[in-house]
Amino acid sequence: WDADYPARAAFLGTLLRESRVPVRTVLDLGCGTGTIAWALFRQGFRVIAADSSGEMLTEAVRKGDDVNPPPGDVPPPLFICQSMPRLKLAAPVDGVVSTLDSLNYLTRERDLRETFRRVFDEWGFDLVKLDFLYGAAPFGTETESRAARMCRAMNILRRSEERRAGKECR
Repeated sequence: WDADYPARAAFLGTLLRESRVPVRTVLDLGCGTGTIAWALFRQGFRVIAADSSGEMLTEAVRKGDDVNPPPGDVPPPLFICQSMPRLKLAAPVDGVVSTLDSLNYLTRERDLRETFRRVFDEWGFDLVKLDFLYGAAPFGTETESRAARMCRAMNILRRSEERRAGKECR
């Protein structure tokens, strides 16, 4: 499946630039092969990109050979090999992106909850991953419909974000 990476990165760049809080440094959470990380770098953002797969990060670093740096003194993305639920940042970031199906690789509910806890509570961001809901809840059962799994995934997200009140899906 081919995602329209340039359009997705342009959209993310616009959202980050138009944020009420100035965004200079972005975390690409679950960066995979780094396509979005490099695209955000080309737009002038400092990027920290994390993934739990060393193989994916090796490919991400290789992609830098073909990237022209943006004007200014923005360093190339910093790629780190850490899992989402256990990620430790050495420095604060101004924004977090997580694209495509990166959150779907968290197959245990507790890992998903811990990732949301870190993003919401520890780092203070509001992350909503809508495409996560479609492919979400890999911990479903054979008898559970996709809609029921999506509803359950939304409830996990709601419970993870205690600052927002809301009724659970039924």
